[in-house]
Amino acid sequence: MDLSGQDLGGFGSGRVVFEGPASFEGSTFTGRFDSTDLVFNGPADFTGATFADRFALDNVVFNGPALFAHATFEHRSTIRNTVFRAEATFRDASFARYTRFVEAEFEGETWFQQVSFHGDVLFDGVTFRSRARLTRALFEGAASLTLDAPLTDFSLSTFRRRARIEVADRTLKCDRTVFESGVRLTSSGPAEIVLHDVHFGAPSAIAAAPATITEYRPADRPRLLSVLGTDLTGLTLSSVDLSRCSFAGAHNLHQLAVEDWNSWGHTPRALWVTRRIALADERRFRARTGSARRRRRWAIPGDDQDAAVSGNIQGDYHALRRMHEEAKDEPAVTEFYYGEMEMRRIGLWQEFRVRLRERWWRGVTATLGEWLLVSLYWLLSGYGVRVWRALTALAVVIVTTSAALVQWGFPGAPLAYGDAVRFSVRAATSLLRGTDVPLTPAGEWIELVLRLLAPLLLALALLAVRSRVRR
Repeated sequence: MDLSGQDLGGFGSGRVVFEGPASFEGSTFTGRFDSTDLVFNGPADFTGATFADRFALDNVVFNGPALFAHATFEHRSTIRNTVFRAEATFRDASFARYTRFVEAEFEGETWFQQVSFHGDVLFDGVTFRSRARLTRALFEGAASLTLDAPLTDFSLSTFRRRARIEVADRTLKCDRTVFESGVRLTSSGPAEIVLHDVHFGAPSAIAAAPATITEYRPADRPRLLSVLGTDLTGLTLSSVDLSRCSFAGAHNLHQLAVEDWNSWGHTPRALWVTRRIALADERRFRARTGSARRRRRWAIPGDDQDAAVSGNIQGDYHALRRMHEEAKDEPAVTEFYYGEMEMRRIGLWQEFRVRLRERWWRGVTATLGEWLLVSLYWLLSGYGVRVWRALTALAVVIVTTSAALVQWGFPGAPLAYGDAVRFSVRAATSLLRGTDVPLTPAGEWIELVLRLLAPLLLALALLAVRSRVRR
């Protein structure tokens, strides 16, 4: 059936089956297009058609391609309980008023490229069996989208009013997408979300669906994978998995808000690795440098080997520490401070090696001195946040100085080791008061070293306790 370029007035039908191609290309429907129980077994071509009055499809099946490219919908449009078994194309279509897609099912490739929604739009319970491309789309009215697709792509799309988007457990990609009035994006499953150069014009939120939060199923939380080039000002993340997220190229990271402590990834479980929060960028960086054993230890299981790595991981830790400082979350501040100092120590060592190759001796000396200072700070107290390291270092100092005193510290017959330990403990806890036990010159030097080191290590232990108990 070929009715191309015709002025057809209205269109209404009950149970009708189109066996062959049905072409309405360039046609104008001046009356209502209200169809129920239609079946198109061949291609249905509405390219460039104009629907001047209400447009409605209810319980319609397109077994062949459904082509609505360049179509103009001048009144309200409703597509309900409709199945598109092949390709569905809405390229450059224009919807002038309220548009609803309710319980529609798209089994083939779906194209909404450069579509303009000038009124409010509702996607309610829409299922895409294949990719859904809503790229370069313009949403001028309120947008409420509930989608289920393997990949939903909103690249280069613009939402003029606040949008509500709900996805299932697949992939959502936003590349240079503009949400002028903000967005609330929720996921009912472990959807993978990619934000590249996204603009949030107003406070926005990404969160797990309420049912997921209530039942606390960590495996079902949405995963944010990348925020490359995105300004994170005003963005709030709630119950979002950040264990694989790269913050490379993100702007205003300190103004991000993360509401869930369990969102972050951690260091691998190993005897010589401190258990703490670790950004995915740090783990990827460590997994690509060093020995093969360290690479295996730090690699994220199942991670993309070509995933981007931030070039300023220390700065990312610093920004996230500022974020938690503003929220008065001291335990989190401690975790991100440790990560910041770790990347600083590693960075100093790399800088030292570069300057050594360049034979810039003054820079080599300065960098090596700073690296040694930071490394001692790490070794003795875990940057002032690990109590057990400072107390262990203090115990080692007391045990060592006690052995030295037994050997060289006391004149005449040496004291027993237990007496030397008591002497060392008393000297370590009395900063100004001298001891009443005679010492050799070597013993006096040992006592002096003990009196300098022990109070310092005690202070580091107290500092670490304070960082742990602050709220």
